[in-house]
Amino acid sequence: MSHRSVNINQKDNSFSAFARALALPVRIQIVRLIIENGFTISREDLYGEDFARETITKRLAELRSLGVLKMDGSKGHITYNIDESWFTQMMTEFLNFFGKCISMPKP
Repeated sequence: MSHRSVNINQKDNSFSAFARALALPVRIQIVRLIIENGFTISREDLYGEDFARETITKRLAELRSLGVLKMDGSKGHITYNIDESWFTQMMTEFLNFFGKCISMPKP
């Protein structure tokens, strides 16, 4: 068996953060709602969903720490945004990665 050196770069780290962000159904739902709303949504609109307020708050904080969401506004009116170009890039990376895995010959 040959040994290959592992070269983890920023692109790999971003891809990993994107995958972690989608690791929980509630985070997927939040991301879906934001995308369906034009890549931005108010906190009040998210709090109107079927999840507990504490759950939404915790998952929003996780998505922000993973770099998926950015928060704008002040205490009275906060919006959450996803950078559409970044999101498209991550989706492309995801599709390329799994596309290569599918086309690999089976042992």
